[in-house]
Amino acid sequence: MPGFFDSGKYPFTGVKYLFQHPVLFKYLIFALLVDIIITAGLIYFAWTEFASLTALIDNLGDAWYVKILKWLAGTTLFVLLILIFPFVLTLISAIVDPFFRARIYSKTRELEGKVEKEMSFSESLKLSLRSVCTELKKLLFYLFLSVVFLFMNLFFGIGIVFQLIMTAAFVGWEYLGPHLEERKMSFGAQLSFVWKHFRIFLGFGFPAMLLLFIPVLQAFFLSSHTVGGALLSIELEKKD
Repeated sequence: MPGFFDSGKYPFTGVKYLFQHPVLFKYLIFALLVDIIITAGLIYFAWTEFASLTALIDNLGDAWYVKILKWLAGTTLFVLLILIFPFVLTLISAIVDPFFRARIYSKTRELEGKVEKEMSFSESLKLSLRSVCTELKKLLFYLFLSVVFLFMNLFFGIGIVFQLIMTAAFVGWEYLGPHLEERKMSFGAQLSFVWKHFRIFLGFGFPAMLLLFIPVLQAFFLSSHTVGGALLSIELEKKD
């Protein structure tokens, strides 16, 4: 199995591969437009919600201990909103635009000689519905862990570190998700696989997450990471 640093090369490999194979851009155009809209909407939502939450905190009063609480809560909320952004952006993109995301993934593999099995409409629909259900379970699990880490940060000051690691691993899980879905893994089986090979998912997810922080280029990286995930999936198959 690839190690942490081996997996970490693939988000960058995905960018390089895209420009070496311009045929992929015709599958990327629509996905890019959708992702630009999603990115803009998510940034606007995060900004307005953070403003609402800080206004709510400001109403707690002016006692010295309240000021400390306000600072802790405000700082934690701000950092959390930043940290969860890459995963939520990737997740929404996967749910809203599964068709073109899947096309980019399968065409990348096809260019590498991994021709996908033709599926009937009913089989494709069943696969899509199962994938959406898995994505929603990921979201709920991620939000549950985020609440746990929020309390850890408020009381112990270490939750942010765990949130960062978790977000990177979940981002890696998103882009290697098609590989696991092709193996017809349930959510529980996928979670077990991610835990067993945590270094792979964290290795891919950490640089992928950092690239998704870059303004404007975020929408492009959502597609290039899909290419990188497809290439890494081929490497994983060699080790199966």
